[in-house]
Amino acid sequence: MLFRLPHLIGCIRAARRRIADSDLTYISTSVIADYLLAARTSPAACLCHVHESPDGLALLAVRALLHWAAIPMIFNSAATQTQFSLPEAIPQAVVLNSCKTPEKTRPVEYDGLAPLKVLMLGRINSWKGQDLLVEAVAAMRIEARARIEIRIVGGTFDNARHDLALLDLIRRFELESYIEVLGFDPDPTPHYQWCDILVVPSRKPEPFGLVAIEAFSHGRAVIAADHGGLTEIVTPDRDGWRFEPNSAADLARYLEMAVASPFAVRTMGETARITHAQRFTETIFERSFAEALHPADPTAP
Repeated sequence: MLFRLPHLIGCIRAARRRIADSDLTYISTSVIADYLLAARTSPAACLCHVHESPDGLALLAVRALLHWAAIPMIFNSAATQTQFSLPEAIPQAVVLNSCKTPEKTRPVEYDGLAPLKVLMLGRINSWKGQDLLVEAVAAMRIEARARIEIRIVGGTFDNARHDLALLDLIRRFELESYIEVLGFDPDPTPHYQWCDILVVPSRKPEPFGLVAIEAFSHGRAVIAADHGGLTEIVTPDRDGWRFEPNSAADLARYLEMAVASPFAVRTMGETARITHAQRFTETIFERSFAEALHPADPTAP
């Protein structure tokens, strides 16, 4: 660590020079240490966009870094803001993320006769909860499970251990005929169009939950874990359902409810599309971000 100190000091000095040469420096993540360390002593304006949700020692370290920087912060959810719990003296705002509105979408046609098509998108790891989804499918009643198809789409980064563990879990529960696992796809659109509903079973709280609003934009309702940023996206019985985090039994209950409720799946999907249009478009994000950069003067007439 001591041997790297001169390098860090050099990075901080370089960051301070770049900040001084700019009207506004946008620090796009809370883990760019050199810029955050430099920002505190720089006379030029800086802004940090926080969209990470660390825990344990990482949370303590990043919180200390943000506290030291003491520059305006924009959080991607109230959950992220609450997790960091910075002093009120530091200017803070919450701006929810957005995604593009698809040019074309296919309406949900689930009628209860064909199998319910359930999609899960995300990196395969211990955080995202693919194993929890498998356990929930295994916990479903046989008659309900016979009316469902699960597609898990995602990959790992230079570590096949989680991939292999997931496939092994599916085999152990004898669910190969119900669950399909596909690798990472840079274009998730065909998968959103394929499914009737999306599930986000994250074991740890998500800072936001981008796949949920992407599903909304395609007119798909979402079954989400009831913690983190997902609680600010999914409104129960309106555009999806929220289940008890880390509970395979509760997730199984909502999967069975979806199988038995084709009208709810279709109508919540349409409402999800409206939710996206009202809260999560790129235009709304740009306006909210601009307002966070230049907040209105509460004393102005």
